Formats: sequence, C-alpha cells, structure tokens
Amino acid sequence: MRTSVFYILCLVYLVMLPATVPAQDGCPGWTQWRGSTHHIGVCDLQPPDEMVLHWTVVADQQVQSSPVFFQDTVIMGSDDGRLYGIHRTTGEVMWRYTAGASIQATALIVDAMAYFGDLDGSFHCIELPSQPDGSPREVWTHSCGGSIISSAHMVEDFLVFGCSDGSIYCLDLDGDLVWNTLLGGDIWGSPLVDLDTNTAFLGTSWGHYYAVDLGSGAVLWDRDLGGDFLSSGCYHDGVIYIPNGVGRTLYALDAVDGSTVWDMYLGFESYSTPSYLDGRLYFSSYEYAWCVPADDPDGNGTMDTGDISWRAETHDFEGGSSPLVTNSRVFVGSQDGNLYCFERGSGALVWNYTTEGYVYSSPALWDGVVFFASTDGTMNAVGDRPARLSVELSVSVPEITSNGKTDVDVVVLDQFGQLVEGAGLVFEVSSGDLEGGFETDSNGEAHMIYSPLDVSSRSTISIAVTAVKDGMPNGTDVAFLVVEPAADTDESGVDLDMDRSGARRPYLTLLVIAVVFNLILTVALFRARRLVGGVVP
Repeated sequence: MRTSVFYILCLVYLVMLPATVPAQDGCPGWTQWRGSTHHIGVCDLQPPDEMVLHWTVVADQQVQSSPVFFQDTVIMGSDDGRLYGIHRTTGEVMWRYTAGASIQATALIVDAMAYFGDLDGSFHCIELPSQPDGSPREVWTHSCGGSIISSAHMVEDFLVFGCSDGSIYCLDLDGDLVWNTLLGGDIWGSPLVDLDTNTAFLGTSWGHYYAVDLGSGAVLWDRDLGGDFLSSGCYHDGVIYIPNGVGRTLYALDAVDGSTVWDMYLGFESYSTPSYLDGRLYFSSYEYAWCVPADDPDGNGTMDTGDISWRAETHDFEGGSSPLVTNSRVFVGSQDGNLYCFERGSGALVWNYTTEGYVYSSPALWDGVVFFASTDGTMNAVGDRPARLSVELSVSVPEITSNGKTDVDVVVLDQFGQLVEGAGLVFEVSSGDLEGGFETDSNGEAHMIYSPLDVSSRSTISIAVTAVKDGMPNGTDVAFLVVEPAADTDESGVDLDMDRSGARRPYLTLLVIAVVFNLILTVALFRARRLVGGVVP
C-alpha cells in the first residue's frame, strides 16, 4: 500500500511540474535562404562562445542545402532526395519527405508550407506537420526544364526561383506558371529580390547579370561582367554586392541601371554570397574569408587589397559557403571540412569544427547553437555547452536487513558543475519505500530515508532518480543495495547477530550440532555391525 501511494504521489508531482518553456524564435525571418530576400545574412541573436557538439544527423548522401526553421524544427535537404525535419535541441529526426531527386536548394518556409526544387527539375510544395508525430503532405509539384539548385523567395502571392535551363520562373501558390524568362546559361543562385521596386536580380554561368521585373518577367537591364555568377549577391541601400566566380572580382552595382559603383580584384575565385553589416561586407573565396568596406574609401571606383579590413585563412579551394554574421562573430564553411568562427572586428579565429566533407552549406543560428551541413552527409548543431542536468545518487549503508533503514542522498548539477536548486526528483524503487523531500534545496541536495519490505532471502534492490527542471534535459542515476531477511537489529539497521565475516552465529551452532550428531550416529552403527558380525558363522 505504501509503495502504491508513493507512485501516485510521483504521478501527481509530474503533472504539476511547470510546462516546458516555449522556444524563442530563431533569427528573424530565417525561414528562407540567407534570412531575407536581400540576402544580408545577418542575425542579431547572441552567438555561442564555445564549440560543443550538440548533435549530428547522418543522411544517406552529401548535404549542401542550408538550414531554415519551422517551430522547433530545423529543415535541410540532402542529395539522398529527402527533406529532413530535425528537432533543434535533441537532434531527433521528426520526419522525412522523399522528393525522388537530390535536394540542394534551401527550402522556403511560409505559413507551414515548404517550397523547394530538386535536381530532376521538380518544384515542390509540401505542408509541414504541426504536431511532433505528424508527417509532411505533398500539396503540388511543378515540372521545370532543368535542375533546380536556386532557392525560392515569395513576392506577394508568387514564388520566384532560377533553373539550370537558364530561366527564372514565377509560379502562383497553386503551382501554376505565371511567367518564365529565358536568360541563358545555368542559374544556380537564388534571385535577389527588392520588394520596394518589385525587381529580381540574378546572374548566370555565362557571366551576365540581370535585373528582371517581377510583374511581367521583362529584363530591365543586362550586364556582361564575365566570369560565372554562382553567387546570389546581397542588396543594401540600392547597391548589389556580388563576386563573379572565376572572374575573381567583387562588384558593387547600382540596382537602378546595373552600372558599376566600384569593383575590387580579389585575385581569388569566389562563389560566396556576401553578408552586410555596419558598412562592411563579409564573404569567402579560395583560401580566405574576407571583410571589406561596403563603400570605396577613396571614391575612385576601385578598391585594392590595401582597403580591406581583414582577411583570414580558411584553406578553401571552392569559395562557396556564404557567411552568417552576428554582432561579434562571423561563421563560414570551407572546402577543408571546417566550419570557422572568426571575431567580426579582427578576423581572429575563435574556433573551428571539423567534418569529413566540404562545408558548402551556409550556417544559421538559433538560441546559441549554429546549424550547418557537410558533404560527408552530416547535419550538425554546435555551440555553447547545452543546458543539461546531472545527478549523483548515493546510499549510506549498501547492505541492510529488511527491518532496517538507510539514508539516500541526491545532488543535482548543471552543465557547468554548479549545484541546482529546486530540481524536482522522481524516484523509481524496485521494492520498498522512500520518505523525505522530492526537490533539491538551496545546496542542490535532497535527503530521503529508504525502508525495505520484508524479504525471505538475500535480495538486491535498485533505486533510480530522475531530476527535472525548467525544460532542461533530465538527469538520471541509479543506486543498488542488498537487503537480508530480518534479524535482531539496532536502530541503524546493522544486524547484531552477525560476526565480522557476515556469518550468523545461530546457523554455525546448528551446523556444529548436526555434525557431532552425525558422527555419533556413524560410530554407533559401525559398532553395531561389528557385534552382529561376531554372532553369524
């Protein structure tokens, strides 16, 4: 009865625990490539100071897609043809959607819908599950004329994206074609969209850069700048910033007519999309991450290496990852398999996390954790040490009789080894009862008294405890003790009838008596046989 009452009290306690604190939003608008239609790539959340792996999810093939967020889910596509929904704190794969072809584009998330293309040329619209145990549902697909690596943006009630057939597409929200404009060459980058002027800007692998009217699909201007535009470019205050790949030049273009505001010969190929913050641009190229002024300091239309703010080695020979920039940090991937974290002001290396593949994926930040992927097939979460409880459970007397008692003590610590006050404790005891407090005190401790049930033979009892607090991952520990059948005991539960070896004196006495009795009986039988043997001839 006492055990049943204990379990009922534990159940009531669990029900009355405070609900998990709702997760804060991720970076504002980080539901699309680079966080906005201007591709600024800046997040104002606090970045992590440490590099601790929270979790890794392994896809069947390489991952080049970049992460976006929906509720508590991180969403990334893979070359295995699946779109993954991963719980941001646990790393549990909540769902998978199979598109049928590699997904390298970053999904656009709007109103619980995900929009993305695949390498077979299908553009997908799926409805995302609102419940943890739900599954995504395909709403529609639209077939295009080539592979879709370009990520989509929404303009009013229309979707725009590029395709390797050389066209920019505009679809309505039912998946019907509104217009498409053939520009020529492959289009890999995501269209840069200025909603104020209703204009899209994008380049092609033929070295041309275009402005397209989003209402009609008409080309507004075309610049032949050479190289190959795999970068998507970023937009700030009427200026487009974009490198031209093998042309090894970074351009600042006037968004009105495409004229050159300034250019800078890098000497290295770059396919990265720059980030803009506080008058500076951040991007990657072969071998380096860069920080340069967004305005030409000399005003002569040309910047040189003497004008750069800093340049940091990344050992990259692709220059394809686009950086995530915060108030104090710059995060960027590299072909050498690393995600690098640099000081924004100086370019000094803070830390790096190494994978076994190329990191083309551009990182995203949520609640002190950076999410990114690698061509080794991993999707990763790294950042500050995760909030986590740990528990130390101990019993004062490891062996007692069934009419004795023993002290049970619990200490709860956080991820930094600090004592945790007010942690709820839930016990599971294989036999017997616990009395005492079920919450840690100001010292992070709790004290209970364990009373076993009667046993008929030597038994091993387990006591397990789980600590719960403020939605932090639970901590658990288990202790074991031995219970002997009851005998005369003192108040501490120590058997007075046991010698130092643990043997019971009454049993020894009985054993000696039995041996002596058997010896006497044997001798008597032997003498009787001799007497009988003397009579018989």
